[in-house]
Amino acid sequence: MEATKRRIRRAAEQRLADFERKQAEIMERQRAALAKLEEAKKKILETPAVRKANREREKRFQRAAQTLAAGWDYRHYIAAIEKALHEGVPSENGI
Repeated sequence: MEATKRRIRRAAEQRLADFERKQAEIMERQRAALAKLEEAKKKILETPAVRKANREREKRFQRAAQTLAAGWDYRHYIAAIEKALHEGVPSENGI
């Protein structure tokens, strides 16, 4: 004769603890996946081609800034940015 297995009812606290444990496991897996993606992104951003493109962008920005405001140094640029942020001048990015 085969013994029947009876279903054991778990208390709400046990079910809640199981859900919290599962949530913690999922969050840990997500953190690991995000860390892996960030590492891949960092690796890509350190490639010579990307560094060269960034250098070109910086040079282009410097040339444009010198053309627009030839006598300014970094203090003038910082003051202009702070003034624009204070006055709420809209930008392309919405920042």
